[in-house]
Amino acid sequence: MKYLKLQKIFIVLMFVLVYGFLIYQIPWKLVFSDTMIAGGDTGSHNYIAYYAQEIFPKIKWWSPDWYAGFPFLYFYPPLLYYITVILSFFIPLNIAFKLITLAGTFLLPLAIFLCLYLLDFKFPIPSIGALLSLSYLFLEEFSIYGGNIPSTLAGEFSYSCAFALFFIFIGLLIKGIKENKYLILNILILSLMVLIHPFPVMVSVLIGVILFIQSIIQKETKRVFWYLAKVFGLAFALTAFWSLPFLALLPYTSKMQWTKVIKLSEIFPSSLIIFQVLAVLGFLLALIKKEKRIIPFLYIIISSLIPFLVLNHSSIWNTRFLPFIIMGYLMLA
Repeated sequence: MKYLKLQKIFIVLMFVLVYGFLIYQIPWKLVFSDTMIAGGDTGSHNYIAYYAQEIFPKIKWWSPDWYAGFPFLYFYPPLLYYITVILSFFIPLNIAFKLITLAGTFLLPLAIFLCLYLLDFKFPIPSIGALLSLSYLFLEEFSIYGGNIPSTLAGEFSYSCAFALFFIFIGLLIKGIKENKYLILNILILSLMVLIHPFPVMVSVLIGVILFIQSIIQKETKRVFWYLAKVFGLAFALTAFWSLPFLALLPYTSKMQWTKVIKLSEIFPSSLIIFQVLAVLGFLLALIKKEKRIIPFLYIIISSLIPFLVLNHSSIWNTRFLPFIIMGYLMLA
C-alpha cells in the first residue's frame, strides 16, 4: 500500500514537472492579450475562426470573401474552430483561438502517458514516456510537418491536437480488441480525430489493417474484424455529415504536387541521438526477452513509414507522416 502511494506521488510530481515546464515556456501575457495570432499559416486560420463565428451554428457555408468566394469548411475539418467559437461566448475570439492552438501541445504528454498505460506498461514507464514527450514537443529540426511546437506555431495546431489523440486511440484500440471493451470510447475518439485533422486518421486506418492481418495469423479473424468494423464504420457514420461531402467534392479541389522529401537529419535528429540509441537497445532487448508489448510501437512506425517512403508528386506531402515515425521510436526508447 505504501509503495502504491509513492507511485501516485511520483506520477503527480512528474505531471507537475512536465506541465510546470510547459506553462513556464508559454508567454501567457501575449496569449491573453486581445490581439491576432500569426506565424506561418496561422494568419489564414484567423479568418476561419472569424467566419465560423459569423455563421454559427452552421458548419458549412459559402464565404463571400476572396474573389468570388469559396466553399467554407468543406475541405478542412471544422471541430477546433467551432470549439473556438463556443469559447468566444465567454472570452474574446482572439484569445479563445490562441488557447485552442495550444490544446495539442498540452495534450501530448498526457496522451503518451495514457497510451503506455493502456498498453500495460508498468510504473514508471508511462510517467517517463510523458516526461520525455517534451523532447518531441521542443524538437526544432522542422517547423511545418506537425506535432512539435514549431509546427504548431506555424499553423499546424489541428494536426497537433489530432496527433495527441492518435496515441490515446491506438492504446485504447489495442486494449479494446484484447479485452473486447471500450468500443464507444474508441468510436468517439476516432470521430474527434476525423473532425480535427486527417493524417492521424490515415495512420490509424493503416494500423487497423495491420491489426486485422495479425488477427488472421492469431486465428481471431472474426472477432477482431467485427470490432474494427464497428469502430471505423460507426466513426465514419458519425462524421459522414462532413466527410462524405469532403470525399465527393475532392475532384473539384486544386491538385497539389508535393515532391517527396526524405532527409536522414530529419528522421534521426542529432538532438535525439541518445533516444535513438536507446530505441535500438530497447528493440534488441525486447527480442531477447520476447517482449510483445513493443509491437504497437513497431506498428506505428511501419504504418507511417509506408506513406512516408511511397508518396511522391502527390497532393499529400510525405513528410506529414514523419512525426509518427519519430514518436514511434521515442516510445520504443
